[in-house]
Amino acid sequence: MRKKIFITAFAVATLSFAGCANTETPAQTTAVEATKEKEEESVSYEFLKYELAEDYEGKPAIWIYSRVTNTGSESMLASLIAFPTLFQNGVELEAAIPTFSDTEKAEFQNLSKNIQPGASIEITQLYRLQDNSAITVEVSNLIDWFAEKESFTIELK
Repeated sequence: MRKKIFITAFAVATLSFAGCANTETPAQTTAVEATKEKEEESVSYEFLKYELAEDYEGKPAIWIYSRVTNTGSESMLASLIAFPTLFQNGVELEAAIPTFSDTEKAEFQNLSKNIQPGASIEITQLYRLQDNSAITVEVSNLIDWFAEKESFTIELK
């Protein structure tokens, strides 16, 4: 009996939400707006260097330094513009927690800053290493999931 009541209530709620849709806006206008938003969220990413280090637990880690540029028309948070995902031996590396003194790095603090259109900023992120094998880096835009990913390899020395 509870299942029937739940299913009936769910169906009524679903139908009531379906009736709330705005049917006055043509589909063509919506498509144009989506394209405009996608253009505003474009960015530029440039890998600068890496630095081997240790995280706060003393485990091997790597700092990835990069420069991001906001090529859109609105301010954006640096950490959301371009996000590198690192892989070692085909497995994604975990983000690492830096030591307290490393949190003072200007590039690390830049992750929480907004970037105005046309501006560039250098950022750094820390990842925990598995071993000394090569790292594949895939860079994606966290806001635009459909944007093409940039990819490159880092040979550790």
